[in-house]
Amino acid sequence: MPMHIRLTDQQIRDWEMVFPEAVQRGLEAAIPEVRSLAEALTPRLTGELAGSIEVWSTEKGLTVRWGAPHAKYAEYGTVAHEITPHGDYPLAWFRNGKWNFAYRVSHPGYEGWHFVQRVREALMAIVHTLVENAVLQAARGKV
Repeated sequence: MPMHIRLTDQQIRDWEMVFPEAVQRGLEAAIPEVRSLAEALTPRLTGELAGSIEVWSTEKGLTVRWGAPHAKYAEYGTVAHEITPHGDYPLAWFRNGKWNFAYRVSHPGYEGWHFVQRVREALMAIVHTLVENAVLQAARGKV
């Protein structure tokens, strides 16, 4: 299940009422910065989670999505559980320089990284600043 966060605040919504084009320009300018910082702040074991990040602008903000199938588990963790294969072949994983195989694994559970809120706070500062700059330029008639 993917994880999403929306990056917007009341001030951006207020600016959008007066300077919609400037707000949209600021949001579009923020996309590469937001993607880069989100990738840097995302937990990285294999890189799949960070590689699954998508960022797009919405009417009044940005949405960041971690699309990897394990995104919710990386965020929230899991309880202890049994893992069994979905077919005739054993489970397989590479660890400590060798392949391991089993038909049943007792997973001890995982606390989770709880990274999304920290990422959101860092990203919101960037989005707000870039939108504010675009609005100030529009207000001064420079665009």
